[in-house]
Amino acid sequence: MAWWQRLRRKAPGPFVPPHPWIDMHTHVVPAVDDGPETLDAALAMLRAAEAAGVTHIVATPHYAAAFDATAERVAAQFAALANAAAAEGIAIVLSAGREVTFTETAVRAVTADQRLCGRGRKPWVLIELPEGLNRGAVIEGMFALQLAGVTPVLAHPERHSLVVQDPALVGELRQRGALAQLDAGSIAGEHGTPVRRTAQRLLEQRWADAVASDAHGPRGYETYRGACERIARLYGSDYLQDLVSTGPARLINC
Repeated sequence: MAWWQRLRRKAPGPFVPPHPWIDMHTHVVPAVDDGPETLDAALAMLRAAEAAGVTHIVATPHYAAAFDATAERVAAQFAALANAAAAEGIAIVLSAGREVTFTETAVRAVTADQRLCGRGRKPWVLIELPEGLNRGAVIEGMFALQLAGVTPVLAHPERHSLVVQDPALVGELRQRGALAQLDAGSIAGEHGTPVRRTAQRLLEQRWADAVASDAHGPRGYETYRGACERIARLYGSDYLQDLVSTGPARLINC
């Protein structure tokens, strides 16, 4: 074999979906936020997820002033979806969580009502950072959640201007006990080049604990699978396994 043939980079093999494949951030519960409006649309999302290879989904409706999504309403709609999925023979394992917009009021609500938390070895919650926060407020709020026994999981921090300007903030928050979940759409470039580059930096520095779809419809699972294939190709299948299987499984205890 010629020397230049030996130097040629080996092409990656076919993508093998990880198992279990846990999508820990989705908007699949119908008629509670900006996800599917109907039960049929929610079932279409689950079928798309199953076709992509996903085995477990954590449904995380928004907890934010923009949506009338009480704990009771979300629980009723989640139960209706789970029952319908079982009747349809959809094998995805569903569990419940919320995506909480980070405000002082919301932090108090999470610490007082753990129905806003995902269940696992200990309570955890997805935290969405609104624009306008400063570094000190973020650190203080994360600490307040931890004092209450709740593990904060940063939802798509790569999309926030603070992190775009200083990705090392995520590394610091992780050192303080928070976790970080990246969005497939960010990796795919759907939120612009600065966000894509920030997601890439977090992956390269191993400052990410999970990658999720943040899907609001069936198409989100095309993006999700494509992003996972890209991670496996660029960073290796073992790292992908950590991000969508081993890491999330430790959190949700499955």
